[in-house]
Amino acid sequence: MNSTRSIGAGARRAGRGYGPRRSGAPAGRARTPWRAFFAAALYDAETAYCLRHRDPLPFLAARFAAKEAASKAFGTGIARGFGWKTFSVVHDEHGAPVAVLDDSGRALLAARGATGLLVSSATPPPSPAVVLLVK
Repeated sequence: MNSTRSIGAGARRAGRGYGPRRSGAPAGRARTPWRAFFAAALYDAETAYCLRHRDPLPFLAARFAAKEAASKAFGTGIARGFGWKTFSVVHDEHGAPVAVLDDSGRALLAARGATGLLVSSATPPPSPAVVLLVK
């Protein structure tokens, strides 16, 4: 079943896997086939954070934009030691985004002579904006 969803400024997009909740579908759950991709690319806490919003798509898009920005900051893309789960975004006790790296991400960071990452994101329609600073 195709659904149509507004993505801002009068634009419309048809596609599968998102749109109005179908009767009987559990609220807040990713729809197949995306569930397997989310599991491979996002930590459970990242997915849960995004899916708890009424419209999770801008939040999921921001997560992927942040991962892409981090992979570009390292000069690797999603390859050569930088995987989807190398970098994640969590929130501190005040709700501010915090960049988290796994062991391979910390090794890449050290190899570049950097000591950390700062991340900020916004999720205004139609697409997210992410700023990532390597310090």
